[in-house]
Amino acid sequence: MVASKISWRISKMNKRIKTLSIVLLILGCQFAKELSAQEKFKVFGMAISVKDLEVSIKWYHDILGFRVLQRSEFPLINAKTAFIEGAGIRLELLEVKDSFREASLFADPPNHMRLIGNKALILYVDNLNQITKELEIKKVVFAFKEVKLNDKGLTSTLIRDPDGNFISIFGKKGMIPINQKK
Repeated sequence: MVASKISWRISKMNKRIKTLSIVLLILGCQFAKELSAQEKFKVFGMAISVKDLEVSIKWYHDILGFRVLQRSEFPLINAKTAFIEGAGIRLELLEVKDSFREASLFADPPNHMRLIGNKALILYVDNLNQITKELEIKKVVFAFKEVKLNDKGLTSTLIRDPDGNFISIFGKKGMIPINQKK
């Protein structure tokens, strides 16, 4: 009789452990879902304020191969806009009425990094030397050409768009791998 009571209690305890395990599993899954919410974010692109929308659309097309996806107006800020796409990213170009240029945002290297804020659209290519030569032929404005950025072998050519915004083009060698998981 004592043995059967012990057996019954063990059976009941095992059922409670299984129930508790299921509850913990469900809570753990919910917690994991909340932790991975950051992974739901995806880069859509970036916005660039430009002086002349048509000049910028043509430059980004002719120099970097971007294509127009959509044109519209943004009444809240009194702007004409164009979404363009190329090099794996979308850009929103905005021509805002009465816009102005803040000279300190466009300082030449190395002073361009002293002011806090956005610095450059960064692209990468397999053959930086070849691309730099092609950009020279297209008479692009350079801030620098094929400069070694770190001790890992990363090199960059830094160009300016028609409004002076920086576009940094990295060579693939020495670059941090894309979609690298921790």
